[in-house]
Amino acid sequence: MTLPEEIVISEPVITRLLRLILDMKEDEQYHLLRQLEDRAFSGEAATDRQDTRKPYKTTIEFFSREKKYHGFSRDISSSGMFIITNELFSVGQTVSLKISFANNDRFIKVPAQIVRVTEDGIGVEFLKKTSV
Repeated sequence: MTLPEEIVISEPVITRLLRLILDMKEDEQYHLLRQLEDRAFSGEAATDRQDTRKPYKTTIEFFSREKKYHGFSRDISSSGMFIITNELFSVGQTVSLKISFANNDRFIKVPAQIVRVTEDGIGVEFLKKTSV
């Protein structure tokens, strides 16, 4: 592969990328990782995903900093879900999800951490409970 003439590389691309990534804050690194994974897993590569996403469209009630929010889930996997919301959140913020079962008369509460923020909503990763 040849590079266009206007691109001048003074050091290998991987070295430049590593320098930029190492200069980022940890939450910025995690956000970049998620973006790269999302890009890599789009289209045909989605079957290579460790935790397969399934469409899951329902109203989600969730809490953060003792405030209640509502959103709509887009998809779910064994490790997390995407929630469509107009509310502003930050990567690293923890939330408590109230997920209803199919008949909506029972629910479970699931702790999660926001790992991705987009214009459409938030990607959350389910947190595992630890024993004390």
